[in-house]
Amino acid sequence: MVKKQKKRRHYHSATKRTCYKCLRLLPVDRFTRRSNGTYFSACKECNVHVFGQNRRARERAAEGSYTTAEFKALSKQYDACPDCRRPWQDIPLRPGQRYPQTADHIVALSRGGTNWISNIRPLCFSCNSRKGDRPGPVLGASRD
Repeated sequence: MVKKQKKRRHYHSATKRTCYKCLRLLPVDRFTRRSNGTYFSACKECNVHVFGQNRRARERAAEGSYTTAEFKALSKQYDACPDCRRPWQDIPLRPGQRYPQTADHIVALSRGGTNWISNIRPLCFSCNSRKGDRPGPVLGASRD
């Protein structure tokens, strides 16, 4: 019988937190705070240097590419987000965002998906971040 290991708990207080990636004890201002008051598990430096690097590496290793013009043409085929069905004009823009659409990989790069336009669909930011790396429905398939 295999004994299950206990999950390691990291130290957190009102003024300091432990980054789960680099295991440093840092002041809370070195962590990104969510709108609900909780903090992300990794410090800002790990978010920038580790997670961003891993994503760029997957993108470089993925087969294919698409242009901005191809994505804009694809976005024009939809008058609303395919997942939540909200019209694009009703979706509030996030700071620094010019368009409500984000490029979603139907089969995520982390799961062997390609970077061709045939594997891309426009989603609003909230639907894209909620989906994560789970596969999306095939475009053109009905949702019944």
